[in-house]
Amino acid sequence: GLALDTDYYYRVYAVTGYGTYSADGTERYVHTANHPVPYVDDFEAGAQGWNDTGQWAGSPGAGVDGGACLTDSPGTTYTHNQTTYAQTSVNLSGTAWPVLRFRDRWALGAGDYIRVDVAPNGTGWTRLYGATGQGGRTNWLEQEIDLSQWKNEGNVRLRFTLAADNNVATTEDGWFVDDVSVVDHAPAPHPYPSYEGSEDPACT
Repeated sequence: GLALDTDYYYRVYAVTGYGTYSADGTERYVHTANHPVPYVDDFEAGAQGWNDTGQWAGSPGAGVDGGACLTDSPGTTYTHNQTTYAQTSVNLSGTAWPVLRFRDRWALGAGDYIRVDVAPNGTGWTRLYGATGQGGRTNWLEQEIDLSQWKNEGNVRLRFTLAADNNVATTEDGWFVDDVSVVDHAPAPHPYPSYEGSEDPACT
C-alpha cells in the first residue's frame, strides 16, 4: 500500500509490556522502488501501487467481464471543475521495446477530456492517448502504446488524467481503465516460406 518512488522516514522503538519505551530511536528512511517489467495490474486487489488525486480508486464490478477496474469516480459521476489523475511508475531498465497496454471505456461531458501522459522522473510529460467530450464509448477496447522512447529509463511515470470544466450540468460517468500492463515487446519473425498476394492494388 505504499506509494512508489517515494522516501519514507521511520523510527524504531523498543516497548515493554508496562508501556515504557526507549526514546533514542534513530530516524532512518527507505526509498520505495518502481514496478519492474513485465508489470500487470487487473485491479482485483484495488489500486495498489498507484498515487492518485481526487476520487480515483479501484471499483469492484465495473471492469471487464464484471471484475474490478480503476476509475476516476467509483459509483458516481465525476466532480466538475477539477483535474485529477491516477499515476504509477515502472522501471524500464534493460528493455528493448516496452509497450503499455490497457482496456478502457469512458463517458464525458462537453468540454471535459481524458489523457495518458508519460514522463521520465516526473518531468517533461508527453501525451500519448486521449479523448474529449461530449460523448463516450460503452464497450471495452484495448489500447497499445509504444514506450520505446523511454526504454532503459529507470523511473518512467504513467499518468491517467481526467479534466472537467466548470459546467456542473455536463459531468458524466467518467473513465474506466482495466488490465494495465507494461511488457517488453518481442516481435516474432514471419515463418518460412512467407507469402503475400498483394491483391490490393494500393499495395506495392
